[in-house]
Amino acid sequence: METIAHKGIVEEIHGNHIQVRIVQASACSECESRQRCVAADQKEKLIDVIDASGKYRKGQVVCVIGKTSVGLSAVLLAYVLPLLILVGTLPISLYGVFPGNEGLAALIALGCTGLYYLTLIPFRKSLLRKFSFTLRPSSDETSFINPS
Repeated sequence: METIAHKGIVEEIHGNHIQVRIVQASACSECESRQRCVAADQKEKLIDVIDASGKYRKGQVVCVIGKTSVGLSAVLLAYVLPLLILVGTLPISLYGVFPGNEGLAALIALGCTGLYYLTLIPFRKSLLRKFSFTLRPSSDETSFINPS
């Protein structure tokens, strides 16, 4: 099973809900010339993790681990399926239902995409369980680069 791991710092702990700050860096952000290059890109992200072990503390360096297959499933649900719905309903409504009325066809395609997202709302809790991350204490406390 392939996993993706990011090093991060525990920002907040509320019961078994842990918020971890990770630095998502582009490939060139590790380059020695990154200070002089405009292409270097780093973004901070906050990741929510459910962990009831109680072994993590605020400020601790940890590894956030996720399964690659879960990430691909999330991309499918969040981006690919809505795009297919949008691209599929637009020609149907433009050429079949309302020929020549581009504005109404676009509204119908956007409405169908919105309905797709609305149908995901009742499944929110099960999706959160499926698309979850795990934590592991980091053995290398010094290798995390703090951008602040």
